[in-house]
Amino acid sequence: GVTAPTPLETRYRRVLRLLPETYRATWAEDMVGALLDTRGVDGSGSDEDQLAGLGRPGVAEVTSIVFTAVRARLGVFGATPRQALWGEAVRRCALVSLLVLASDVMARAFWDLAVRRTLDLTFVVFSAPGWLVTGPLRTALALASLLWLPAFLALVLDRRVTATVLATTALVPTLVRGVLELRGSPALAPTLVIHLLAVLLPVAALTAFHHGAPRLPRRPWLVALTVGAGLLVVPASLVQHVQGPLPDPGWARAVLLDWSGVLAIGVTIVGAAHLARRRAGRPFGGPAWTLALTLVGISASAQRAASLLDYLRLSGQLQSEVVLLTTGAVELVLVVTVTSVLATVSRADLRAQPLHGALRHR
Repeated sequence: GVTAPTPLETRYRRVLRLLPETYRATWAEDMVGALLDTRGVDGSGSDEDQLAGLGRPGVAEVTSIVFTAVRARLGVFGATPRQALWGEAVRRCALVSLLVLASDVMARAFWDLAVRRTLDLTFVVFSAPGWLVTGPLRTALALASLLWLPAFLALVLDRRVTATVLATTALVPTLVRGVLELRGSPALAPTLVIHLLAVLLPVAALTAFHHGAPRLPRRPWLVALTVGAGLLVVPASLVQHVQGPLPDPGWARAVLLDWSGVLAIGVTIVGAAHLARRRAGRPFGGPAWTLALTLVGISASAQRAASLLDYLRLSGQLQSEVVLLTTGAVELVLVVTVTSVLATVSRADLRAQPLHGALRHR
């Protein structure tokens, strides 16, 4: 006779439905057997086994299955061409996001050392009404915010576990700052969540760097880091050296140092250049880069829209308010337009990929 599955086995199989069909067909039975063995359910029919069979999957087990499912859908062994394309795009999106954060760290540090002659980390603020982070804790959080740079370098040098640990640690100051800002301005919760997700999701995307993922070419990414840091220093330099009468003393600083605006402009330029090269028959990086830039564009668009909402809420309290809102609206239209075109092209690329035919190595 055939032994009926225990409730625990049924629940395990239900959780395993998160896995892609091709991956589940190959590994599901082995995974169920291993999971049941850890619970002492071996099919002997004893009272202890039956009692164990009434349990539920543990949190650690479910988390492990979720991570396996995510990696399987992002190009791990046995992935379909479409899943492999998603995996490559997510990895590049994570790389670009870490590149921007690492470039920002380098630019700020260079500005402090070259102009202020000291690395005092004054750009890291942790405060809210009635709550100010000071002393050793503030120093520790400020230093942790610099870890985006070594995290990016570790990833480029193929130290993926180290990169994940460093990037996760670098998230802590962002979380603390978000909690403090939320405590001081609860009405800004939607925009704070968007800005937090823009940093959190790239760190989560590091799970796409599985053992089967191809190694990164080091030189291009290291050159991109240097170029990115140099470009991010330019706005601050323009503000520092701007001459002549301005409509408002804070106009140049407000427009040139608007982080969401800088991101929107950067994504617009890079995305438009990529589309132009594809149209000319000289694509850079192929479909994976198109999809990756689509994901980056969605993030930049959301951040630009969120910051505009902040400006509207602070109406009447900002210098050069009309300039900020007008410039921000134009930037939002541009980045959304380019991102929409990228998304349309990416959709066609994904449809062109076969749904079946697993890749053995990716």
